[in-house]
Amino acid sequence: MSGHTYYSQYNKAEFDEPFYAGEPKQVLILASTPRVGSTLLLRGLMSIDAIAASTEFFNPVHRVDFEARWGTLSDKEYLEKLIQHRTKSNGLFAVKAHYNHFSLYEQYLKSFNLHFISIQRKDIVLQAVSWFKGELTESWSSEKVSRKNINESDYDFYAISSKVKEINELYQQWETYYSVNGHTPDRIFYEDIDKNYGDILHNIANNFLSMSISRNSILEPSLKKQRDALTKYYVSKFYNDHKQDKGDVKITRPWRIQAWMQKIFNVPLR
Repeated sequence: MSGHTYYSQYNKAEFDEPFYAGEPKQVLILASTPRVGSTLLLRGLMSIDAIAASTEFFNPVHRVDFEARWGTLSDKEYLEKLIQHRTKSNGLFAVKAHYNHFSLYEQYLKSFNLHFISIQRKDIVLQAVSWFKGELTESWSSEKVSRKNINESDYDFYAISSKVKEINELYQQWETYYSVNGHTPDRIFYEDIDKNYGDILHNIANNFLSMSISRNSILEPSLKKQRDALTKYYVSKFYNDHKQDKGDVKITRPWRIQAWMQKIFNVPLR
């Protein structure tokens, strides 16, 4: 497809690895939900050459980029192409995925040696606000220019409540998958990535990927936080509305953290 505008530059042919034949020795899944720092972690692993250039390969938006290069493919053929062109010479294939996208390829992945890093966020209200703002501005990282300027008047209690409920459900999807299929993921929290970015990358590279890199070789991330004063305003107003117990809200307190999340995260609703 000539003149194709790529959703991500990392989906271009120039970021392909030398052709890899056969099954990958290991498949690393960065198991994600929206706004948990998974792109930050993925880019960090790419920056230290721990993984091949990777994006949300299983997201249909990214698949369009690759099919512009390779033509229309079946799900199985598409996965085979990804493995051929985005697997490191050591046999490691890595991808970050939300469960709804991962599930589209699950049947073709289950025979592989899968390892999951579950990236989660302790503060799901802040996660919901970040997601809400991302949808309004269409800016999902500091690299993306906001397509809409927003302000305090764009606050929407109902929309943020719905996001919190959906986040609970998305976490539950991954937890159910792990339980049913006998996987024990490594767990990383956004809050820890935020505070100890270099240490986390160093630990993943040296302890899981069997690399040997020094902590000092890891540079600060190019991606920057998008949290700002407006984020703080939305979060504060949401909690204030919650305390007021909006009687006209026709939903069953979606902002209340479910028991299974409290058990895993040990984080009460403030």
